[in-house]
Amino acid sequence: SSLTAEQTILRRERMEAIRKKVQALPERQRMAVIMHKYQQMDYHQIAEVLKLSESATNSLLFRAYETLREQLKDFV
Repeated sequence: SSLTAEQTILRRERMEAIRKKVQALPERQRMAVIMHKYQQMDYHQIAEVLKLSESATNSLLFRAYETLREQLKDFV
């Protein structure tokens, strides 16, 4: 279905806010989120790239997503 002009603008604003908040994360968290959400890498693959255990990767992503959830609660 096609979006109204208002829906398109709101969607664009939401995506820009998400992008800015992801870019503002600490480097390892940012890298992990990008690999997980945008490159569809699983926790094991991310752990290998970042040279972390899977549990450390899980914690890293948990903290990143919690930060994003808190900072973006007005957008989503």
